[in-house]
Amino acid sequence: MSKPGHFILQSICFKCQGDVGPLTSYTNKRGIVMFLKAWLRDPASEKQIAHRDRIRACARNWHAAPKSTRKAYEAATKKQSLYINGYNLWVCASMNPIGRSAIETLARQSGQTLPLPPEE
Repeated sequence: MSKPGHFILQSICFKCQGDVGPLTSYTNKRGIVMFLKAWLRDPASEKQIAHRDRIRACARNWHAAPKSTRKAYEAATKKQSLYINGYNLWVCASMNPIGRSAIETLARQSGQTLPLPPEE
């Protein structure tokens, strides 16, 4: 008797989450769940495109920032034992006005000089 593909994958200790080829998989308490990837049917809306462009701009600004700034953000997140890295902190501050005040607080608490990202 043949077994479904996910049982075979489980028997060889294959644990994968996310998209693998045409399949999407994740692990729950019963084992590996696999199904065909759901492709988007509609093109992105104007709002989605604008949001994605803002995130791309944050990434460009992060890579354009001096290496000392990037290292300071990484050091501050590690010093305060945050569950995010410096890049995530930069994006948060870029995308959210409240994030900018969080940067100032984090800079004070960690003793790092954290220049604010450019405003979008």
